[in-house]
Amino acid sequence: MKDKSQIGKCHICGTVAKLSYEHIPPQKAFNSQKVKMFKGSDFRKVVESKSFYWEYPKLHLKYSQKQSGAGWYTLCESCNNNTGSWYGDALVRFIFEGYINIKLLGGENNLHHMNKYSFTFKQIYPLRIIKEVFAMFCSINPPEFTDKFPDIRNFILNRDSNELDVTKYALYLYIIQGTIARYIGDAKMGQRQKDGSIILKELSECNAPPYGILLEIEPKPFAFPTINIIDFAKYNYNDRVDLQVEIPVYECNSMLPADYRTKEEIIETGKINRANNTPGLIGFKPK
Repeated sequence: MKDKSQIGKCHICGTVAKLSYEHIPPQKAFNSQKVKMFKGSDFRKVVESKSFYWEYPKLHLKYSQKQSGAGWYTLCESCNNNTGSWYGDALVRFIFEGYINIKLLGGENNLHHMNKYSFTFKQIYPLRIIKEVFAMFCSINPPEFTDKFPDIRNFILNRDSNELDVTKYALYLYIIQGTIARYIGDAKMGQRQKDGSIILKELSECNAPPYGILLEIEPKPFAFPTINIIDFAKYNYNDRVDLQVEIPVYECNSMLPADYRTKEEIIETGKINRANNTPGLIGFKPK
């Protein structure tokens, strides 16, 4: 039976057309095997059962099985072909070098939560990398995303353009550890700061080993260490450079964007919520 989702609005250019399957991350970046994908709404069952997110296997949640890697029918053939040929290989190389750097540091088990590590990237194309990253965020978000942010659409579709307001967006790069790989579209959430105040943030998140990337619209201060790679947008299309980047390590054990608590921290929050008769086990510790 034909998948009706193959016809729709392209998430980049906005054209209504036959949509091709967009792998996120690119298929060559270890994303070609069968994978189970869950809808965020289905994880309500986790909260309702007062379980933790990493306990989802015992709850028998609904899922869709992707036969050839994680992704969706989101891009028209033109946008898929162009972004893939213009930018895809540069991101694949960046991902491969991430694994090489982790190996040089002794492997993932030697990387510690919230610590930063120096990664050296050889002869990478920063502009191509960041354009492919933005293309992935277009696929993660609804097709109206680039109507809301047409500058992102123009930035992707104009191969040589490096005109992007780098004060409007932040792309935080990290090394992923933990039990959950998450793809989260445009979401607004409050984040508690060290002084107890709450800042409202507009976020979208994509993580698949070895990296996680958090997109923030109109960036505001974070309560944890970050590395913002938005300046990759300032390079030219053919600029090929060596870069040294300090990248933090975060755990991902929930379906909440920008939630990098360890399992132990989440369990402790759950105990506090139970003591205060607060529903669920996923909130931040009260002040």
